[in-house]
Amino acid sequence: MANTKEDVNINKMYASESKISKDEFIQKYKIAENGITNEEAEEKFRRLGPNEIRQAKPKKWYNYFWESLVTPFNCILIGIALILIYTDVILAEAPSYGLPINLYDPKSKGTESYMLLAEEVINKGE
Repeated sequence: MANTKEDVNINKMYASESKISKDEFIQKYKIAENGITNEEAEEKFRRLGPNEIRQAKPKKWYNYFWESLVTPFNCILIGIALILIYTDVILAEAPSYGLPINLYDPKSKGTESYMLLAEEVINKGE
């Protein structure tokens, strides 16, 4: 498991290095004050490769599209659109055939919703 930001304690990791003297640090890590020689640099280049930071691959267009689509505001708009489709299209089909929803499609969700509402209104009057 990789270290997370919460797991890493910088003070604990580098406290001893920050408190030692320059000479002790140079001895501990075997550092030359003038840097490394050309031969050492070439050997390290052959062994480790170029001293470059790898960059992450750029995101594809569809990643940006998906990230911009799935935002809280857009999710609310999509939810409103689904509710409008349900109430204005699906439930509106029944009157266009001249029938109430419970006769047009007795097993639909719209019929169930209207029946539950009717029961609630009737029971409230009691």
